[in-house]
Amino acid sequence: MHRNRTGVGRGDLAADMGVTGAKVIGMLEKTDRRSQSGTESIARVRLRAVGYDVVVQPAVEGVGHTDLRIGKLLLECDSVRHHTSKEDYERDHHRDRRALVDGWIVMRLTYDDILYDWDGVLADIRAITRAGRHHARGVEDRAMVQRSVDLSLLGGTVPSDFDT
Repeated sequence: MHRNRTGVGRGDLAADMGVTGAKVIGMLEKTDRRSQSGTESIARVRLRAVGYDVVVQPAVEGVGHTDLRIGKLLLECDSVRHHTSKEDYERDHHRDRRALVDGWIVMRLTYDDILYDWDGVLADIRAITRAGRHHARGVEDRAMVQRSVDLSLLGGTVPSDFDT
């Protein structure tokens, strides 16, 4: 049980709040401290709810961390707030190009995609995954995904060709 400085834990809060507390605890259990934005969290929760094995903030060799990964499919959840400069725009496009050359599939999702066109986003993700395009089939693809897993397990920063 996690406790803060007051000694009150999640269970204590849930008991004090009754049914509402149980709902809040249920929502808290879906959080992931690695998530870097609300839209990323919403996408992750929605994808997991329909059965996808989603990796949060995976490390990708030569690219750095990405928002979400399903097999070889990298999902970047973008917001205008964090992509306002020309430098951000250029860096993200160079990262996408590097990822594609290395064998990854990159899908960029906007705030509006995630909040207002989720059915369309999910249809696109399903089109890729139904066809199995996200699977690491060959030796090189499996090694690429395994390097991402290994780098992610290190938990630190990941070398990227695009670090500023």
